[in-house]
Amino acid sequence: STHSARNNRGNQNRGRISLIPQDPMTSLNPVKRIGKQMSEILKLAHPDSSHQTHKRAEQLLREVKIKKPEQVLQQYPHQLSGGMRQRVLIAMAFSTEPKLIVADEPTTALDVSVQRQVLRLIRDLQKNRGTTILFVTHDLKEALLMGDQIGYMREGRLKVYEDKSAFVNDPETGVQHEMDFWDDLKLKTAPEMSDLE
Repeated sequence: STHSARNNRGNQNRGRISLIPQDPMTSLNPVKRIGKQMSEILKLAHPDSSHQTHKRAEQLLREVKIKKPEQVLQQYPHQLSGGMRQRVLIAMAFSTEPKLIVADEPTTALDVSVQRQVLRLIRDLQKNRGTTILFVTHDLKEALLMGDQIGYMREGRLKVYEDKSAFVNDPETGVQHEMDFWDDLKLKTAPEMSDLE
């Protein structure tokens, strides 16, 4: 039937795309413990091994550098710092083993020092897992640090650049005149996360 076919397509597509949202406080359910929220996603993504969700959740939190995952799973979102909440959301995004993650300005609501940690974490996880990340940002430095290719939207038009130097050198963007860290970032090669130090 049409309904069954639609459900089958939904099951096949489940987990292929995931999201790291902008604001960790409003993205987590304030009345549910972290463990409960992670378990709900893991059960949907891995229905055949739902009995292992707690162990999977602990492992995911360790992967995002949370030192006491057992304790965090028992806590509510308001009991965590902004950086910890964002780490939980990153763990949840990767938990479905997606092909693509949309990171929607994931550092906007965080302090500068925490932003650096989160960027480093996303980059490391992306490299280790081979996941494609569409990183949405208004911060040009973040775009240059995180992107292999850059899509630049201006006045409703999107232009995609195959490498960073092409983006910076394009007079249409005006970026070269605005960026005073061109030499430091060495944009002709992929920047290392140490550039965030």
